[in-house]
Amino acid sequence: MTPKVLRQMVSHPETEETLREFDDEWKEFVAKNNLVLPAN
Repeated sequence: MTPKVLRQMVSHPETEETLREFDDEWKEFVAKNNLVLPAN
């Protein structure tokens, strides 16, 4: 990918939605599997 495309992706609404969806799914997976994640 070109730098121009990468810059556009950072602020693209679909990128933001995809990140939200991934985060929600990850939290659900962690909860369902009783995982303990290391502190940040």
